[in-house]
Amino acid sequence: MIKYWMEEIRAKEINLEESRVMWNKRAEEFSGFEADKIPLPFIQKKMSLEEKSVIDIDFGGGRYLAEFAKLGMELYGIELSDNMREHAIQKLKKQGASFDPDNLKRCSWEDIDVEKEQWHQKFDLVFLSFSPAISSYREWEKVLTVAREGIYISSHILRTDSLLEDLCEEFHVVSDQSFIGKLVPLFNLFVEKGYFPDIEFTMEEFERELQLEEVLPRYTHRLFGEDHGEEQKALVREAMNKRIRNGKLLTEGKEVNGYLFVDIRKKR
Repeated sequence: MIKYWMEEIRAKEINLEESRVMWNKRAEEFSGFEADKIPLPFIQKKMSLEEKSVIDIDFGGGRYLAEFAKLGMELYGIELSDNMREHAIQKLKKQGASFDPDNLKRCSWEDIDVEKEQWHQKFDLVFLSFSPAISSYREWEKVLTVAREGIYISSHILRTDSLLEDLCEEFHVVSDQSFIGKLVPLFNLFVEKGYFPDIEFTMEEFERELQLEEVLPRYTHRLFGEDHGEEQKALVREAMNKRIRNGKLLTEGKEVNGYLFVDIRKKR
């Protein structure tokens, strides 16, 4: 049942080229993000990471690859964006990490042929941090196929943002802020296959001061989609400037995130 449900929720086919262009535009923004403090301790309660192999699917600017390198892990990765991949490689080189750039592939998870790559149970850990890669049952099956010990997946469960809600109203855009993410269906899918995932949730209520130019690409994308241009960005910049009070651009809201780990060595 979950398999067919996953296929049904695909409202449209993913345009990978549009996604690549969008993430190339946002590479500078994302490359500065720090690694979340939750994933590694959460995973290390379940399995040892030292000197194991890991594939980071949609590794972005390489923030987690850099953390895995510190543990002496053999690094592999998939990343759609050329610019993101280059930022990740430079980050690892600056850190003095030991890695093979050829193992960090510039492609989508959808493009990967597991049999051709000879990746059956290739990786001790398969790592997906807020990744859109599991876009269908087929892509989920590939994740399960390449894992040898564990699979880590994190996803947004609910997210609200007062500034975004305000901008949606101004530009007559339907807000998609409050949503149930795909982590719970994925949990059920693993259970159907005989696994018992560990799952945790965090909730944060926040008030944040934003730097306009830093967050402008993010808000423009969420308002106008992947194919937005400079005209839309200028409109959003103007709208955000109008909301600056006493020199500050503020927002508040709530985030609920989920973190799932599957030990695939343990199956009923």
